[in-house]
Amino acid sequence: MKQCRVPNRTHCGTATDPNLVQSPFRAGIKIDAYQMEPLRKALRLPLDGSVHGRNFMSMDQAIHNKIVSFIWGIADDVLRDLFKRGKYPDVILPMCVIRRMDAVLEPTKKKVLDTKKMLDEARITEQRAALCDAAGQAFYNTSKFTLRDLKSRGSQQQLLADFEDYLNGFSPNVQDILDNFKFRNQLQTLSKADAIGTLINKFLDPDIDLSPAGIDNHSMGTVFEE
Repeated sequence: MKQCRVPNRTHCGTATDPNLVQSPFRAGIKIDAYQMEPLRKALRLPLDGSVHGRNFMSMDQAIHNKIVSFIWGIADDVLRDLFKRGKYPDVILPMCVIRRMDAVLEPTKKKVLDTKKMLDEARITEQRAALCDAAGQAFYNTSKFTLRDLKSRGSQQQLLADFEDYLNGFSPNVQDILDNFKFRNQLQTLSKADAIGTLINKFLDPDIDLSPAGIDNHSMGTVFEE
């Protein structure tokens, strides 16, 4: 994949200002092929439980610009003093995928947890099909948490433990994607800087909809491939 760069900005508005159009590759940020591949894999997952997924109209350019500005503004706000710019995608890309999946799974969370409890009590070991059916998706999460549950915790240590529990609750096909992102490798750095909660809160901003209802798979990919 071609690497893209743009010159450093000499002036700008607030980083998360959604009206400010900002390139994802600004200020020396580049996304390498190894960083994009797990994102492509995630975007190939059906998001409605069917084989083919849903069809959406092309995203309006203004909405696209707003999402681009928002996502990379988070990198400026939260990651600037923690990671080199080339490492921003190692946090931003998996968080986009996680938030997207979280939004899809949230409505069926209780049903999945109830199904998991029933399967465990019945000592049924092959659970994938039943849990996918409960989630209505090709993937699921059996952690008791959603991202919204993690917005405020008593301590950074507790938040890190709960966030790891949440990540561990995803189905094997999502675990493969997270492993390819090597996202867990970034958690200690984020936790030590007390940044996990801030990062989660940013991605839960109600003004930006990263669910498939707000941005389809193709458009989600174009946010990072310009």
